[in-house]
Amino acid sequence: MKRLTAIASGRVQGVGYRASVIRGVSMIAGVTGYVKNLPDGRLEIIAEGTETSLAEVIEVAKAGSGWSDVSDLDVNYSDAKGVFLDFTVSY
Repeated sequence: MKRLTAIASGRVQGVGYRASVIRGVSMIAGVTGYVKNLPDGRLEIIAEGTETSLAEVIEVAKAGSGWSDVSDLDVNYSDAKGVFLDFTVSY
């Protein structure tokens, strides 16, 4: 199991982006973590799962919502910590 940390930049707040990530990731089996708005206008995604499922999370993050515009997605991987029960919105 791996941990994905992704920071999305662009028009990702106030445009349904978090909701679209939640919907998309909820369809990927075994992924846990959260999506969260950052104070600087970017969005953070922390996800844990298999390498295959995390690749799907990246595709969901790139796609966004119909109103979002992801200009950059900074992705890093580390070892999973196993601290999440599901995939949610964090505030």
